[in-house]
Amino acid sequence: MTVKRLIIFVLTLTFLFAQTPQELVDELAQLPELKHAQWSVYARYVDAVNGEEPVIKHNEDMSLACASSLKVITIGLALDKLDPDFTFKTRLYYSGNIDEDGLLNGNIYIVGDGDPTLGGDQVGGVYSRKKLMSIWVKAIKKKGIKAIKGSIIADESLYPPYHVPGNWSWEDIGNYYGAGLTALCFSDNKYYLDFKPGEKEGDVAEVIAMRPDIPGMSYKNMMKTGPMYSGDNGYIISAPNIYYALFHGTVPAGEEKFTIKGAIPNPALLAAQMLQQSLEKEGLNVGNEAYVVNEKQNYHNDKLLKTIKSPPLKRIAEITNKL
Repeated sequence: MTVKRLIIFVLTLTFLFAQTPQELVDELAQLPELKHAQWSVYARYVDAVNGEEPVIKHNEDMSLACASSLKVITIGLALDKLDPDFTFKTRLYYSGNIDEDGLLNGNIYIVGDGDPTLGGDQVGGVYSRKKLMSIWVKAIKKKGIKAIKGSIIADESLYPPYHVPGNWSWEDIGNYYGAGLTALCFSDNKYYLDFKPGEKEGDVAEVIAMRPDIPGMSYKNMMKTGPMYSGDNGYIISAPNIYYALFHGTVPAGEEKFTIKGAIPNPALLAAQMLQQSLEKEGLNVGNEAYVVNEKQNYHNDKLLKTIKSPPLKRIAEITNKL
């Protein structure tokens, strides 16, 4: 049971049985199911009217991993420092010159601004990956560019290079909730992995799709079929910038398709690769492979093609607090 659910459960029971929240927390602490559990809860009002006495507390001095509750601090600071109506702006530039045949003697740059929603599906009103690529391709073609001599370059230099903390578990960092931080997030930094469970427990669960397709990605599939209704017990072992993954654990029997989610090895690179693929489908050849830069770039002499704005920060915060 998460802390949020525990608090909601406690407050609901308070109304039903006219007990104080603290009395109910004390009763919960006596449950056999929680006898050996390590859990902590602390809540108090922060306004002057109600004072500083806690509403509920249990093991409030115990050192525990705070999990996703820490996002409240991050979101609060962002709203305070940036403004609720702040928007992130991902910019598309080109360098060099365009000759009379439409050949760009230069590069296309996707410059990250820290937008966590770019190409994602968590926040309403955000362009899908397909729509985003269509917008960028249209902006490039509108400029008269018919071929690119250089590369599609993803610039994530606003933040340190894509990484995760060194003490995170291997069973976490390959999964969507273990994705790292980058200034050029893309597709929520996650991919979907579809399995077809076997007919009975213990059968191999077949990989049927990876969405989006990640160029260069290979894997070893050790995923098995678990009991019916057993839920998601599958794990992806991988790491940032590693294009090999091990799938293991179980997905439930009785499902035609079962989907788990993994962390994209390099979201910024994938954004550049997908733009290159989209351009080439439209007949615009790109001379070199896409790549990522982590060093600060100067775009004063380059030309802006398109700016993609995120939803307002207050909307991002609202969705983040619900996840």
